[in-house]
Amino acid sequence: CLILKNYSDHERALSIFQESGIKLKLTGQRHLGAVIGSQEFKDEYMSKLIDDWKIMIKSLSDFAQTQPHASYSAFILGVRHKMTYFMRTMEELGEKLTEVDKLIDEKLIPALFGCPVSPLEPRS
Repeated sequence: CLILKNYSDHERALSIFQESGIKLKLTGQRHLGAVIGSQEFKDEYMSKLIDDWKIMIKSLSDFAQTQPHASYSAFILGVRHKMTYFMRTMEELGEKLTEVDKLIDEKLIPALFGCPVSPLEPRS
């Protein structure tokens, strides 16, 4: 796979690589878990990633109603590490996680403890 930075290079690249079997992409591609390419492609990829995480957090919150320890373990040993990896590899991702943070604060943590939990200090 070869990603082209400029659309103007597309025709030239097609003629050069037409026989090689190399696929050309103009928008972007996932690379080692992160994403490279146009800002539009990155935003779309991060949006889908965040939507998937929101579903995971909601599922863990529901599961925590009956199995809090298993839910906690799944979050700490799985989901958290996945999120941390992507935050390290995609600079802009951290700014877009407010909905995920809110779900963790308002659904997952109270479900783990079995009661409402108030934060010690507000997040900035």
